[in-house]
Amino acid sequence: MADFRDIILELKRLGCNTQEIRTLLSPVKEISLRQVQRIIHRCRGSGRTRDSLEDIKAAIEEELKGPGSLLGYRSLWHRLKGKYNFSVTRDTVMMLLATMDHEGTKIRKSQRLKRRIYLNKGPNYMWHADGYDKLKPYGISIHGCIDGYSRRILWLKVASSNNDPRIITSYYVDCVRSQGCPRILRVDMGTENSTVSIVQPILRHFDSDHLAGGKSFMYGKSTNNQQPKYGFGRR
Repeated sequence: MADFRDIILELKRLGCNTQEIRTLLSPVKEISLRQVQRIIHRCRGSGRTRDSLEDIKAAIEEELKGPGSLLGYRSLWHRLKGKYNFSVTRDTVMMLLATMDHEGTKIRKSQRLKRRIYLNKGPNYMWHADGYDKLKPYGISIHGCIDGYSRRILWLKVASSNNDPRIITSYYVDCVRSQGCPRILRVDMGTENSTVSIVQPILRHFDSDHLAGGKSFMYGKSTNNQQPKYGFGRR
């Protein structure tokens, strides 16, 4: 039950309600709503959902040593939740970042950001998925995904909508079946990605590498997740 307890807490952290958690687990384990509620309640009572400011500050300090220094407080908040599994409010992250990186905060507010360096360790390390909306007035909704290392197009689909989480998840699942699961999936913060944000960490939950579970999914601003759109522009 320990492994399923971790999955339940991860799904709860991602915003799923009790019924949604039970439905997602039903293909692999029969569990009642009361059992799900009991597990969440016990973990709250034991303090597992609370994280100290010192731990959060230490994680922010670590992020500021690398590419995380380019993140605004919203993106950093998502990273602290996904990479470190912290339970922390966005306002807390905003205040800590303003205190710990005063100069960086001033630069970000003035929009004078340093050029970002894109790093990717190899094929299937990070996939980038995004929609293309410029043809929507003509009834054409495009969604695509590329491998960040090779720039290979993994899917490029045209449908009546690219905002339906079920449609986006079907593209992702079909691709995983044929190509394998990426270490990291990066998308923007649109509602169409609400389901893949749950499925990717579940598929990677039992892997043993340091990016397994919640760390395998990453939100980013659409403007910083441009790789799929480059492919759209060339074709």
